[in-house]
Amino acid sequence: MSGPTPASEGVLTGEPLTPGAPTGETLSRRQFYGAILAGVLPIGLAGFGASGLANRPAFALWTVVASGLFTSLLYRSVDRGWPTRLRNAALLGQQAVVWTMFGLLMVRHREAWDLGLRAYAQGLYEPLVLSPTGIFVFAAGLALAALLILFGAAPRSQSRWRKLR
Repeated sequence: MSGPTPASEGVLTGEPLTPGAPTGETLSRRQFYGAILAGVLPIGLAGFGASGLANRPAFALWTVVASGLFTSLLYRSVDRGWPTRLRNAALLGQQAVVWTMFGLLMVRHREAWDLGLRAYAQGLYEPLVLSPTGIFVFAAGLALAALLILFGAAPRSQSRWRKLR
């Protein structure tokens, strides 16, 4: 008995959900949910942790929005059959933008962030890493990785990689 499949099963089995969309590279369930976990977990830890330390709901709102954007971009890129290289570059670029926004939130709420961090997590206080500058450097690294993936700095085949050694 075959009937309509749930939306999540279509993406994971390679059946496009959008009529006329190409059937691209598919992901197994483990890969799909692993990618969601890898993208959303750091956002959740940083956002809700910062919200608790700085006592500002803006960080929690950032967490919800950033997690939703990552998940929807991953879902749609798999659904539309994007090549792995393009999908990874888009996800890294999205993460770069999201972490830049986090850095801007830290700049805006700098005093509350510093007070909360010194009061509740004194042992973790490292000004360079837990500052907006550190977050901006991290976001720049993500953007650079996205550009390198997009424009082909990664070797395309094993044989080419062996020749470079």
